[in-house]
Amino acid sequence: MYTIMIIEGNELFRNTLKDILSNGFPEVRILEAESGEDALKQLDGGDPNLVIMEVKLPGQNGLDIAKTLKDHHPDVHIIVISAMDSPEYREAAENQGVEYFLSKATAKPKDITNTVKMTLNQAGISHP
Repeated sequence: MYTIMIIEGNELFRNTLKDILSNGFPEVRILEAESGEDALKQLDGGDPNLVIMEVKLPGQNGLDIAKTLKDHHPDVHIIVISAMDSPEYREAAENQGVEYFLSKATAKPKDITNTVKMTLNQAGISHP
């Protein structure tokens, strides 16, 4: 079993992501956090294999959280799905160790599922 953490301040979008992941990856354990601070507290107990997060979060900026995650959990893989889609945010995300950046405005469930599959494959994590 592998673990994916969703860090998303918008409860509706967080639930939508959870549904997409549950349907596409039935063996996944999903953790949820509303903010970066909440996510970091939850991660004291272990490492997720993958984090899916927003840039704009309550409290600390999502890109700062991505850097902290990579500093403390170097094996974690990060996908950003954000409404803050600009070349500057994409570059900043890449500089913080984010593997993929998807736009909330254009990403479809299949895009999310395919990106998660690619990331898990790159990480050497087998999934159905």
